[in-house]
Amino acid sequence: AMRPVVWLGTVSYGIFLWHLPIIQWAIRELPDAPVPVIGVISLSVTLVCATASWYLVERPLITLVHRRHAGAATAAIVDTMAEQNPTPLNVCAVCGEPVAADEAVTVPEHHEGGEIISTLVRHSGCPMPASDAGA
Repeated sequence: AMRPVVWLGTVSYGIFLWHLPIIQWAIRELPDAPVPVIGVISLSVTLVCATASWYLVERPLITLVHRRHAGAATAAIVDTMAEQNPTPLNVCAVCGEPVAADEAVTVPEHHEGGEIISTLVRHSGCPMPASDAGA
């Protein structure tokens, strides 16, 4: 029941921009038409133009602006977190809990042939056995 009202709110700026030029156009192009007919035609064309401008102009521009600001916002959040917690955190590869850099223990992950292919970070107080690392 609220969906039409939400849609109307979404295109309201376009309605605001388009309604007057369209009413003036309808009056000029249909000089002998009764006022209710001009009203219905003006309203219909206004809604079509407002919807088209939302999908073709407004929404793409909003998306573009949000993408540009998202990168800046993410950088600001990361900077703020780094200021609040200067100790870098890792995540334990065994239990998934955060590990401060001074508590981290690296565990070599071996390939079937015994060759070390990477090292995993875990914390010294990890409740799971070391053999679960990389599982």
